[in-house]
Amino acid sequence: MKPLLSIGGLCCLLSVVTWAFNIPTVNFAGIWIRDNNKVEGMNTPLPDLTWIITQDDNQFSIEQVGSFKSPPKEVYNLDGTQKITEITDSHPPRTITRSAKWLNDGQVLELTTLSVSRGDSVTKPITFVVKDQLELAEGGNVLRVRRTVSIPDLGSSVKIQEIKFIFYKK
Repeated sequence: MKPLLSIGGLCCLLSVVTWAFNIPTVNFAGIWIRDNNKVEGMNTPLPDLTWIITQDDNQFSIEQVGSFKSPPKEVYNLDGTQKITEITDSHPPRTITRSAKWLNDGQVLELTTLSVSRGDSVTKPITFVVKDQLELAEGGNVLRVRRTVSIPDLGSSVKIQEIKFIFYKK
């Protein structure tokens, strides 16, 4: 009886299987400056904003720098697991859950931030969901961000806003 697959054929099959599970992904690392003249979906003037993005095989982070009090660095796990942070120095306290997933064969990175306030004797808990889809353009010199903000607690995931940002690499 002849083997169904030769050693060479088996090696070729294994390399195809390995390639299928190692989808190349985009690296967004760098310093990005938002073009406030190219923001769609907002009518109010925006403060200057710079994103410092770091990325490796395991994590993705955004540090925001601008003409405002900078929020804590946003950190996302790239292995599909959630990163949970308790914010106790706000009123009311809240839990932030961040997750990331690759879309379009690793060309778009979707970052989801779920913020749930605990509520108190005056206010009820409320949930905000912010989804950012990041995509590089123009040879990696332009970062396009499509953001949607919703409040699921208001019923049927009410979409409050959709905003589009353009950042240029510094």
